[in-house]
Amino acid sequence: MNKIIALLLFAFLAPLASAEENAVTWLKGTWKSNRELTVPTLTTSKPLSPEKRAMLESMFGKMTQEFTGSEASFDMPAAGGRPAWHQKVTYSVVATVGNKITISWSDQVSKKTETMIITFENPDQYWVALPNPGWREYFDRVKK
Repeated sequence: MNKIIALLLFAFLAPLASAEENAVTWLKGTWKSNRELTVPTLTTSKPLSPEKRAMLESMFGKMTQEFTGSEASFDMPAAGGRPAWHQKVTYSVVATVGNKITISWSDQVSKKTETMIITFENPDQYWVALPNPGWREYFDRVKK
């Protein structure tokens, strides 16, 4: 009976461990915001004016993110009336569960600890939650 329980636990936990290892491995590389997948998630409880909607939508599809084993860089060109910015940080993996990985870093400007939960759709695409409920920004791997 104990052997059966052990085998069942292994059968259940082994794929999770494999998925978690994959998530950490999948993160490495360069990623670009996917405007076509992101924009449909930008729903609001109150309608936005066409100008505000256009400004908001113009901000997506431009950002790139690059992850190495411990460093990340975030690059955003000027868009939507906002200036360009670049940030390079040292990040750490806080947790992995299935196809999700949580990373954190110390923001150089605000001095606060930032946390990002990355959900992989597949090895070449992930999304992160944006501040508004239900909003997501999708990223695609940049092939070299």
